Amino acid sequence: MYNLLIEAGGLRQLARIHPEWHQRFLLDLQELMQRHGFNSLRRDGSLLYWIQDPDIPMEVAVVARALRGIVEFLQSKAEHLLDFVALLDYSLESTPATVVTALDRRLPAIRDTNCVYLSQSVLNVLEPYVEFVPRGPLYRVEQFVGDGGQGRPTYRSSVATSHLVTQVQTALEEAGSARGVWIHGEDRSGIEASVVTALTESGSPPVVVHCSAGMSLEELLVRVLQVIPWEPLVGADAVTDRLGELLSDPGAPYRSWGHRRQDLFAVSRKVLEGFLQSDSRRRLYFADIDLCRLPDGSLFNVLAWLPASIPGLPIIASAATASLEEGWVDQEVQEPLENDSPPRDYQRAIRFWSTWLGLESPVENLTQLARTLQRQLDERQSLVLYLASRMDHHFSRTTREKLYPRFRITPAEHARIVGDLQEAGFFSDQDPLCLHPALSGIIPTILPPKREEELDAILAQVLVQSVQDGTTLLTPPRWKRIVSFLDDAARLNLWHNLAHFLAEGGAFGDLEELRQDPIASGSSLLAASLDSAEVRLFLRDSRGVRSCLRQVERLRAVLADAATPPELAADYALSIGEFELASGNNAGALDQSKKAILLHQGADHLRDDTSCEAASYLLMARISLAQRRFTEAGQYLGFAQEEASRNVTVLLTARTLAAVRQFLLGNHSRASGLFVALEDQLLGNGLSELHFFARFVMARISVELGEYIHASEAFKELEDRAGTAGDEAAMQVAAAWKYRSILLAKDRDSRGWEGLLQLPPRGETLFFQAETLCRRGDFATALPLLTSAREMEMKRDPWPRLGICWDNGFASLEDLVMADRRDNTELVRLIRAYNGWALAKAGPAGDPEAAVTLFYDLTRGADGVAADPYSSLYNYLYSTILPETRSADRDDRVTVLGKAVKLMQERASRIDAYQDKIRFLRKNEWNRRLMEVARASNLV
Repeated sequence: MYNLLIEAGGLRQLARIHPEWHQRFLLDLQELMQRHGFNSLRRDGSLLYWIQDPDIPMEVAVVARALRGIVEFLQSKAEHLLDFVALLDYSLESTPATVVTALDRRLPAIRDTNCVYLSQSVLNVLEPYVEFVPRGPLYRVEQFVGDGGQGRPTYRSSVATSHLVTQVQTALEEAGSARGVWIHGEDRSGIEASVVTALTESGSPPVVVHCSAGMSLEELLVRVLQVIPWEPLVGADAVTDRLGELLSDPGAPYRSWGHRRQDLFAVSRKVLEGFLQSDSRRRLYFADIDLCRLPDGSLFNVLAWLPASIPGLPIIASAATASLEEGWVDQEVQEPLENDSPPRDYQRAIRFWSTWLGLESPVENLTQLARTLQRQLDERQSLVLYLASRMDHHFSRTTREKLYPRFRITPAEHARIVGDLQEAGFFSDQDPLCLHPALSGIIPTILPPKREEELDAILAQVLVQSVQDGTTLLTPPRWKRIVSFLDDAARLNLWHNLAHFLAEGGAFGDLEELRQDPIASGSSLLAASLDSAEVRLFLRDSRGVRSCLRQVERLRAVLADAATPPELAADYALSIGEFELASGNNAGALDQSKKAILLHQGADHLRDDTSCEAASYLLMARISLAQRRFTEAGQYLGFAQEEASRNVTVLLTARTLAAVRQFLLGNHSRASGLFVALEDQLLGNGLSELHFFARFVMARISVELGEYIHASEAFKELEDRAGTAGDEAAMQVAAAWKYRSILLAKDRDSRGWEGLLQLPPRGETLFFQAETLCRRGDFATALPLLTSAREMEMKRDPWPRLGICWDNGFASLEDLVMADRRDNTELVRLIRAYNGWALAKAGPAGDPEAAVTLFYDLTRGADGVAADPYSSLYNYLYSTILPETRSADRDDRVTVLGKAVKLMQERASRIDAYQDKIRFLRKNEWNRRLMEVARASNLV
């Protein structure tokens, strides 16, 4: 049994200095080792011990290939490591203890760095594959000789002629410090091989992003994340690193399709920035980038996508034609073929493959090549090529590795076949596995049609099963892959799930594309599922209730049809219930929620999936909050979490709303704890919108507790994340609250004041400006700002959205219980309170009588809502404009002040943590002022 020791110098230090790189290194190494049949035995700082998987037989050629792959991997990481040493041993009877002891005993014999050593027992079998030098009891490998003894030239060495390599090197030298170099010529194969060779020989080995025909922009960005070394990202945070891990695997449980796309753009851009700004000497090379097209047919211009300020090595792209995009230095490289015939795409590749296949004369085109491959390749080689062509972008790496044994291909055999085919150029890369672009259209033809249909059916079955059991998410590309293999019932259920999945992620374009699918017009139920999804999409977006009236009308008609399956009818009723809530009809929303639960419980074959029932309880919790019934809302949220075991979106949304409920009640300690526990769950499951929101609420909690500096830093981080993700609304809210926090910490801070003035005029921004002026005593200047702020806010329709509303920082929090009409949102109430304070204090520009009326309504009249968390503030501000003694038409200052103290203390009593309670009472600006006045009045 083979045993391997790897000593990676500096790995222990990297775990502290660059933990993200350290984790990525270990994950990549583990994947490589498992692919070659080794299991991790032990890790001790910089020492990594591995042992052969006893269930995988190791042929000698496979061992040589595995060792070469491990060395190449370590060499690619050498610029971060101090050095590395690998030692391969063999023992007939290996146990973990004996392996570690045997390898440790040989460590003193290892002296040279960046080398691989063999024991005598291993050299006995690997001698034909290596050149070596004796080093005491061990043997240092100088170089590898072939792989399997074939002695054939590799694809790259044959296709990259010296003339082309020289042209590429000259082109790169002439381009100098240009940001991007676009190299083109008539033969793609020769260009790619020559670029890679030229860069490698110059000491700047490239990181190659292989593009393929028909690749979408999303697939290209996933490829970017898969191949670029995981450098410590400049200006990035743990959120970006975590998203990068998730997004680099198309099969990861990342749920929201629309937000996944948004995050994909943001994170891949950050990764590119980090790579280009790092001290790596490697170049970034997009091979055949013209094969990747945007929906409008144009190219994706990487240079236009990145900030112009990014320094570093240029990006290199290759294509068959000159660039039509701006910013590239265009260089043509060309070499006539030997027979002087016009060069054509992939001509050199075809000639090499003809030689590799042993043909006397080269084939002339891809069609002939396909026929030749059908005859010349053995069955397993053809099968691996075919599976690679079919599984790309649809199957995660884990699923692919589990699938090969189903075709009687062991991991070791697969590694050997892929290695052989990569040397022959059939694969551009192994990790991720990339088929040569010339072969993408012909590989399906190398198998007999019946065999092709059989394999496609198996792949579809595996994909459908993984979708149905929840291990793979159904996305539009996967839907197109499996739809022809579904029966009517499965097609209907998966269509319904896909439509609602797209609505959940805010994917307007994909949902509209789904409506254009011909099968949508052939079934009223398929159309109804789209209507149901669109209703939810519009209710979580700014389009509102008026945009989905026709969909709701059609849903009511389908719901009234007794033939509608109950599991679908339940979802339709739920969508109508959400429409009723958004319309302000709480009773109607509650009726539809109950109907959805009853319908779902009547669907016998789906009783194990209680996601619709959980979503109904979640809607009932929202209704209870709108009615200011906090206890009932908490009960319904508990029911939703109990029933949502299989629907992670509903489960995490319910947990988020439960944390918001604690915030609204005033228990900031418990709310903060719940949000902290939710952060990684929200991120790991793709609920980036809720993750943004959770970070915002935690910063809001810091404001409530008077931790203004910490709050400003948290808002700044959120502003940066929102800006990177292109979420303009969230970025504006975060920026306004950042500057407000700075001014609350020090109301004369020029940074905060100038920052507020530079923001676009919005109701919330103007209110924050007026709030600062009032604290400074400049009430007359604040009055017109308050008037404008209220006018802007009154134009906003505060209907309760299903998603996060970024109209202002109160819209998705306090307005859940306050905004029963336009003039009763939290922001309007705060504006009214400060307007009353300014009217009473502004001298000739004010109106004390109007101020009293405003405060009376806010504190004791019909608008004095007990659930308003700022009731204490309103009473305190009211007390500052009242006389000492009560009269028939005036409240007295001390009585109202005492009420403010009582409300503040009652709210403080709801905070669990003692330290948070003290912060709330002593560090919060307004509570501190209130307590000082209360002590002076002997009220506390």
